[in-house]
Amino acid sequence: MPARLPLRVVLPACALVAVAATSLFAACGKGTQGPVGTGETARRAYEAIYRPATDRIPSDLATNPGTPWGDFVGSRACQPCHETAYAGWRRSFHSRTLYDVVPGTVFGDFSGERGLPTEDFAFTLLPSRDGDRFAMRIGARVGSAQKPDTYGAGLPPNPTGTFPVLFAFGNRRNQPYVTKAADGRHWVLPFMWDDATKTWTYCGWRPYVTNCANCHVTGIRTTETPGADADAIGSTMPRRWNVAPADEGWAEGAVGCETCHGAGRHHVETVRAMGNDAYRAFLAGGGAPTIHDPRKDTRERRMQQCDTCHSFMSESPITWSPGPSGYARDPHQWRIRPGRTDAVLKDTGQFFADGTDMSPCTAGWVLRDSKMGQKGVECRDCHDPHGNDHWAELKQPDNALCLTCHAHDASGRYATPEKILAHTRHGADSPGSLCAECHMPRIKRFSDGIHVMSAHLPGHEFSVPTGRESENGGPPSSCNVCHTDRDAAWTQRVLEAWRDGTPAPK
Repeated sequence: MPARLPLRVVLPACALVAVAATSLFAACGKGTQGPVGTGETARRAYEAIYRPATDRIPSDLATNPGTPWGDFVGSRACQPCHETAYAGWRRSFHSRTLYDVVPGTVFGDFSGERGLPTEDFAFTLLPSRDGDRFAMRIGARVGSAQKPDTYGAGLPPNPTGTFPVLFAFGNRRNQPYVTKAADGRHWVLPFMWDDATKTWTYCGWRPYVTNCANCHVTGIRTTETPGADADAIGSTMPRRWNVAPADEGWAEGAVGCETCHGAGRHHVETVRAMGNDAYRAFLAGGGAPTIHDPRKDTRERRMQQCDTCHSFMSESPITWSPGPSGYARDPHQWRIRPGRTDAVLKDTGQFFADGTDMSPCTAGWVLRDSKMGQKGVECRDCHDPHGNDHWAELKQPDNALCLTCHAHDASGRYATPEKILAHTRHGADSPGSLCAECHMPRIKRFSDGIHVMSAHLPGHEFSVPTGRESENGGPPSSCNVCHTDRDAAWTQRVLEAWRDGTPAPK
């Protein structure tokens, strides 16, 4: 039997093959695999999909830049009483959404020896490193066809020169970098590192706080009064504005505890004053809580909480945040649709030609529309909100997650490893025996309307493969994500043959 694929480092937001079941599956052999001649191409296509290691940014090095202010105290203040939750969070992607640039957290080649992939951009780059310090020297590209202000969000006052690389964000495929420019504001530098291709990619200047920070930090400093040099913060209702450059900042450079539980100063001070046991007795006696517990909310409210970052366009946590008793209202939400161009975020690059959602950042809406969503499944049924050792904080690894419910299917077709193999028609060591590869196909890619930031991400439609998904410019069938040497018509014939019990076509 060929060496097993590294299945534990597959797919964010999906389920893979349970370790306990794998050895049993392997004993069943490959007699039920798909048509001969397609397997090797499919395996190579699957292995070529970029999968970063979950621990490639060591949590002990991913220090989160930020300064607690007001009622924000930072996640570390929660650690003494919530050690397990804190430890899980430190292993999660949420704890590494913005981090200090040090040698152990930088993926980009700052040796200055790599060339750029094309010359069709507004600036040139010469990365450099001096010990533990990283910098980018940015020059103007003479005669470039691309406008310097790529996103229409403005440029720093002096967009060329040498800029210190202070922070990085992104912990999957791409790693953009943040500097502090001459105007005193934090800006995303115009080149990011593509870790899949090991090349620099031009991405354009962007103001960090107003364009990116909403979903990458906790407790952004804002004001209700717009200033001459202050831009509006996206998705705030009512509108909030960036503070003066000298005051710009945030409480914690991560999606921290206070994003979901609310600012924690009153809670921390109360528990310290009362003691843990006395505080628990206080709650048991009917005392009002001093921090929000999402477990006591409704399913839809918990999903709305995830929507703030995972579903375009949802109100920012800046203005939609919980108090100790929860949220006072529903968030403002507006689902982007194909053909709508009156939003800040256009639909460019967010949909397939037939209108199917292409972006992984509409996961909340897509889940609600799916059969699973209609049955009441919510984000937290599959994902651990505090994080753990599994990819994308899944509650269980591999097919074990799906089988917590589907092993009890009335048909019994998932009750044993042998029956699962009969259902999938793929070998035990094949990606085709992973529930998610067929029912959460890797059709998603994220675009900011200009650049593709990530690709081959799983969908949350929980669809059933039919071979017809490619009609009218829609996404490919899940089968053709791996079987790239075959077309949709072949896939449809194979699936129909399987359902009819007849030999599958070659």
